[in-house]
Amino acid sequence: MQASSLPSGRRVLRSKKLDPGDGERSLVEEFRARYSFIREQERDAGLRLMRAEAKANAVGWIDPRPTSFIIASKPGPRPRPPAPAE
Repeated sequence: MQASSLPSGRRVLRSKKLDPGDGERSLVEEFRARYSFIREQERDAGLRLMRAEAKANAVGWIDPRPTSFIIASKPGPRPRPPAPAE
């Protein structure tokens, strides 16, 4: 009987520097496609706040969301890599 292999994981912060202009363009496209019920004035007010926050942050606009890596392996012998072609 083989022991089961439990997956392990690691959680890291992305800390990816974002371009506010790209974020705004993406958000405007998403508003048009998915959020037609939100008034244009409300959307514009949110975009102004987003721009102000991006300008106020000295280190830039950083995406703080974590990313999770899940590592698992199939129990048993590992397959051999293919032999190099001659």
